[in-house]
Amino acid sequence: MNLGWGLLLLPALLQTAHAEVNYTDRYALPPSKVNLETCQREALRLHPGFIDELRILPQPKTFWIRYQIHMRGGLEWSVVCDLSDGRIARDQALDSN
Repeated sequence: MNLGWGLLLLPALLQTAHAEVNYTDRYALPPSKVNLETCQREALRLHPGFIDELRILPQPKTFWIRYQIHMRGGLEWSVVCDLSDGRIARDQALDSN
């Protein structure tokens, strides 16, 4: 009788294991955040320096990322990029007071 229950459960266990093996994009970013590297590269291309701070800004149907970049000479910039397409949305110099 115990063998009967084991045989009934075996197909269910095999299907579950098979489903997990075929799931290859488990760690893929959603389309609204796919351009993280592109945004960082574009922000640093516009204003070479180092990133002091970054913040994800939720928007309707997408996300923006804001970089605060510190350049040589003390100049600071705020660059906002759309993570869904990798384009710079805003670019603004910050007061260094």
